[in-house]
Amino acid sequence: MSDNEEQINSVNFESLNKSHTIDVKMLPCKTPTLTKDQVYKTTELDQLYPDPKESINNKEILYLRGRKLIGEEIFLDKQTCYLSNTNSVDQSINLELKANSVMNFEREGNTDRLTNEKENLLEYIDVLNVIMS
Repeated sequence: MSDNEEQINSVNFESLNKSHTIDVKMLPCKTPTLTKDQVYKTTELDQLYPDPKESINNKEILYLRGRKLIGEEIFLDKQTCYLSNTNSVDQSINLELKANSVMNFEREGNTDRLTNEKENLLEYIDVLNVIMS
């Protein structure tokens, strides 16, 4: 590790909210930052998730700001996904919520990018597993 890299000291499970879980939806857009209290109560994007859901070829379809988004679930074999943040004082990682599922969305016409991002994430996880074993 070089001198200019920061080291993460610990992972804090104490802040993990065990009474809530989330479905992670990675969208190609910017949204306002939410405070810790708002993250469990936000309804900002509820209109994106109609019931019943629209899907084509096992891919979920959403509309955001007039654009069609196509999403694909990322199955993380033997992995647990958490929403986390980093404490700027001691550089520890605070786990906030456990994720039930992870879906990646991309604009219609960018399906190559959707596939590449999914493959890159799964490859990154595989590399981490090799390093950590």
